[in-house]
Amino acid sequence: MSQQWQAQVAECVAKAKALIGDRPVTRDILRQVQALLEELASQPDLFPLSEFPLAPPGDPNASARYLLHADPDQSFALYLNAINPGKKTPPHDHTTWACIAAVEGEELNRIYARPEPGVTEPLRVEREVVVRPGAGLAFMPDDIHSIHVDPAGRPTRHLHFYGRALEVLNGRSAYDLQTGQASNFNRQHMHPSRRPPKYWTAQQLHEALDDGEELALLDVRETGVYAEGHLFWAISAPLSRLELLAETLVPRRSTRIVLVDADGVLAARAAQLLQVWGYTDVGVLQGGLAAWQAAGHALFAGVNVPSKAFGEAVQHHYGTPDIGAEELARWQREGRDIVIVDSRPAEEFRAVSLPGGRHCPGGDLVWRAEALAPDPATTIVVNCAGRTRSIMGAQSLRSAGVPNRVVALRNGTMGWKLAGFELEHGRQDDAVPMPAPAQARRAGEAARAFAQAQGVRAIDVGQLAQWQQQEASSRSLFLLDVRLADEYAQGHWPGARHAPGGQLVQATDQYIGVRHARVVLLDHDGTRAWMTAGWLQQMGCHEVYVLPVPKGAPLHAGPDAPKVLRQPLPDAPVVRAAALQQALGAGQAAVIDIDNSLRFRQRHIPGALFTTRGRLPEAVAAIPAGQRIVLTSEDGVLAAVAAAELQAATGRDVASLLGGMQAWLAAGLPTESGGERVLSGYEDRWYRPYERQPGDQREAMLEYLRWEVELAEQIAREPGLSFRLGPVPAAGRIG
Repeated sequence: MSQQWQAQVAECVAKAKALIGDRPVTRDILRQVQALLEELASQPDLFPLSEFPLAPPGDPNASARYLLHADPDQSFALYLNAINPGKKTPPHDHTTWACIAAVEGEELNRIYARPEPGVTEPLRVEREVVVRPGAGLAFMPDDIHSIHVDPAGRPTRHLHFYGRALEVLNGRSAYDLQTGQASNFNRQHMHPSRRPPKYWTAQQLHEALDDGEELALLDVRETGVYAEGHLFWAISAPLSRLELLAETLVPRRSTRIVLVDADGVLAARAAQLLQVWGYTDVGVLQGGLAAWQAAGHALFAGVNVPSKAFGEAVQHHYGTPDIGAEELARWQREGRDIVIVDSRPAEEFRAVSLPGGRHCPGGDLVWRAEALAPDPATTIVVNCAGRTRSIMGAQSLRSAGVPNRVVALRNGTMGWKLAGFELEHGRQDDAVPMPAPAQARRAGEAARAFAQAQGVRAIDVGQLAQWQQQEASSRSLFLLDVRLADEYAQGHWPGARHAPGGQLVQATDQYIGVRHARVVLLDHDGTRAWMTAGWLQQMGCHEVYVLPVPKGAPLHAGPDAPKVLRQPLPDAPVVRAAALQQALGAGQAAVIDIDNSLRFRQRHIPGALFTTRGRLPEAVAAIPAGQRIVLTSEDGVLAAVAAAELQAATGRDVASLLGGMQAWLAAGLPTESGGERVLSGYEDRWYRPYERQPGDQREAMLEYLRWEVELAEQIAREPGLSFRLGPVPAAGRIG
């Protein structure tokens, strides 16, 4: 971690203690302390913006206060205040001595005469002092002052030194300018102090990733940029969507967090937001990706990298058989007894599928195996879009002892397309049926045996309750329901989040953001939970358990609704779809979509622009001042958060579309397609080969398949990157 400013701060505090000693504090002594503080403030390089960023645009506090030092008894507290233009405070006292010195910028201080007790009259200004570099100010405990930063001026960053920490000065008073009446300052006006983020060296981070303790490693760049190269265990958590992701990925506020980006700017802003939301152990990788590489560590391209690498390792370890597209086509021509089952989510199956293929999400395969192929003589061919979900689906069936011959389709639908065969689009039929009770029982026995062989064990409701009580202080807990979305919505265990089993294994970093956390899986009868747990245990990243749901337990209905974290900003107005259409027709509004560039290309409100949230100021600058700016996103949640921030930062007339694009579509209003008005490029997401332009798809498929195969070779060259694969099972029948 960076130590430069810590040493200088410690020296300043030590000298101040020597000056004050055991004597009563006088103005003369404070002038000497002020001189020490001005000397410290004269070294602005000690306090770079990357480590001490200003408050985010639109923050109503307009300032960020960083606690640099406080003695264990909360005396001699030194802060850095980073203040945006326009910030002002009510007149207030401190109840302890205080000194102020400017690192940069100017702030006007008004010093007031103390009002007489019981007298109601306006406060009287005794003098005004501009604090600027080299010209500080000192206060005795009873002095009253207010701070004013010119709205048209520059941001200021000042050091504030107090005899006691502000957080414990609960007797401070704020004074009404017109009446002189006092109120409690800390209760009404004080916002929490922040601590500068810890700065981790590449070596410290490398060691922490393997120390067995909980760690959330979050890359805060846009996902499309992240996919170009990132740390192996880093999870994509873009700053532009952090409000929607933080609670899901890192539910425990005291979790050790390290943030990563290219140069530290986004990471510092993300650290500030996380502290606002109550996270207490937030760090930044010093030097970013360049420092990581300079230390001799590799970057990995793509998304869901650990899960994809795990799939390749599984095939190598278990010897999962596969066949190519040409062989499968020949089997079809010959009329062989085969079933083709697509293990991807339903929306991917509908987009593109193999002729004759049936749909069954990967987490359900073992549960529905007998319903899929009741005759042991039938060969089961599992496919996905590329490689690893095919491998994991096929090996799940084999590890569960399914008597059928099971193979993966090498390279999936991409391999089929590259071999010159046609794919189908838009299919919504041929889902594998639910299992009969006897089939489900046999599948459950096999899944449990598989998971227990990997060391997974069951817990009861009492154990879960105990862990939930411990969660805030000691261990992160992820309680995940691995069934499909409609089953989850019909009724789920209170507090459980939705994470369908196949996707949980193959995109683990989208659901679990903390390494070495406790993970508890459940479903209605345990089959899918046991099977998923067996694979997660072998990934070696977490401590995995299964919760058998007691019969008759009370359940909660409804879809998954992750918590959205927000800054303390007033809400921006909302506009309904019909009213927005009228405003657009009259030229009174401009729409900016900030959700997803792929969905925008497929369909969007006519005339809308697309940009990532981080680039909103550039888009807004091009919109005439008289037009209302309406932000939209898929469900309106992200748009509402961003609209509040944009309104506070710009003073423009900003609203969000209530219900987002879902509401627009539900109202039957027109849409258009195309990417002509995408202002930020496609940095917001990683594009699958099928999502590329038609002329680019073939090369994108070849590149993707090469990437998946080479992942196993790349992790083999990196010390410490390995999985905990279990014993290879003998063939046998379910149950």
